[in-house]
Amino acid sequence: MVKNIARQFILASSADLVTGLGSGIFSFGIDLYVLRTSASVNWFAGTQLIAPMLALLFARPLGQLVDRISHRRLLMWAYVWEGLVTGGYFAIIHLNLTSKMRLVDTILALIGIKLLALVEQTTYQASIVTLVPSSQMQRLNGLEQFAGMLAQTLAPMLGTILLTVLGMVNLIGLRFLTILITLVLVSCLKFGLYTAPITHQATPVLLWPWLKLQPVLWYVMGLAIIVNLVLAIGNMAIPTMLLKIMHVTTQQYGWQQALMGLGAIIASGLTVGLPPLRQPLKICTVALLSIGGWLSVIGLAGVFWGASSLSIGIIAVASFGLGFGLIFAEVPMSVYLQKRVPVPIQGRYFAFQFAVVQIVMPIGILIATIGASVAPLILVISGGSAIVMISLLVLAFVILNRHFTV
Repeated sequence: MVKNIARQFILASSADLVTGLGSGIFSFGIDLYVLRTSASVNWFAGTQLIAPMLALLFARPLGQLVDRISHRRLLMWAYVWEGLVTGGYFAIIHLNLTSKMRLVDTILALIGIKLLALVEQTTYQASIVTLVPSSQMQRLNGLEQFAGMLAQTLAPMLGTILLTVLGMVNLIGLRFLTILITLVLVSCLKFGLYTAPITHQATPVLLWPWLKLQPVLWYVMGLAIIVNLVLAIGNMAIPTMLLKIMHVTTQQYGWQQALMGLGAIIASGLTVGLPPLRQPLKICTVALLSIGGWLSVIGLAGVFWGASSLSIGIIAVASFGLGFGLIFAEVPMSVYLQKRVPVPIQGRYFAFQFAVVQIVMPIGILIATIGASVAPLILVISGGSAIVMISLLVLAFVILNRHFTV
């Protein structure tokens, strides 16, 4: 049994690392390609809205599909079709097309790729409960977060180098190769190796009647909405503050981003080694409190000390804390949901939650875009303060409500 678990861990985390690197490098190259080819922010904004729109439109049918079809078979076909779409785009980009036609083809390819990625993400999330024993879910989630954050940290650096050496066309070919490798790794995973707990199986298969009786899950949904809205604002406002207001160097900005990734990587490693966390939702809420606090610290450092060495140092520490807190919010929440949501409706539930989160993010980006030209520092401070206040209220509700003693 130990050998089987170790094998599952290696295959799953390796697949996350390979697909994370491939997807990250590809996205980095596509973003630059669209900006350079179109010379228009509108085209770039359009590419950023593809994932939220697809999540909104396809959440319901996708969730039903995941709950009705073998997860292994669905994942295999999703990766095969993603490979075909990527390979087709690789062939088309070689043709002697006008810039406008290339942009249209790029948008169409991205729609197909992001839709298939949504299928893969939802299907895999609903599969974890049968990949490893319940006691090992935190470790698996931690390993996957570790691999994902490592890929996210390395992808921009590798993307810069590979885009210069290989060019955009060959970068698409590299993405095709990583899809094939991921397909092989995932095909070696043993789905259904472990049986879901009885409480997961002996429940109604209708999502909404069951969900209406689950106040804890509505609380979790609220947490996801709050944190993603505020992070979307912060992700727009912080670069604006650092680069446009404080005029930090490119190297200093790179360090800020790298330290946030480092914090997440270290936190992921800790979740792998720690025993299963007790009261995961309270730990998640405390982590969200820390995220709000660190966002506020970043904004306040810019307000009071500007581009001084003290301010840069404080922002570096806060960025590390921000990445650290994100993992301790994400992993306990994921493990709790994988254990709590019945297997017959996990596909529908995760598709629904992912759609809600995806919709919230463009709203945060819109708020930040409108306000960043006026007062980006205030955006960071108000965003961080808002999540602190809301999380405090939610935490009090958790403590007082008997339903939320988990």
